Amino acid sequence: MHAESLDALGRHLYGPRYVTSLAEALSEYTPKPVQAPHVSMWAKGQRSIPDFVGPAAFRVAERGYRELMARAEAVNRMLYAPFEHGMPSLPPAED
Repeated sequence: MHAESLDALGRHLYGPRYVTSLAEALSEYTPKPVQAPHVSMWAKGQRSIPDFVGPAAFRVAERGYRELMARAEAVNRMLYAPFEHGMPSLPPAED
């Protein structure tokens, strides 16, 4: 696993302050708990990333993708039925 990829995964799934959340998620798929300081050092390229992190990161990415898609779908339902959620109906914003 590359440091840049680990950093990108954390940022995309958990936002700019991702380290603790990513450590907790990785720990669900590793033989021993992953500590936040280790994630920080790995993502910055300050320490080599152990071999067990790659497969765990893959599982975290799979689960994170499903969770993000479910949240996006929930927001989408709100946008298509705004009055049911107590929101005004507004025209789409121009990009």
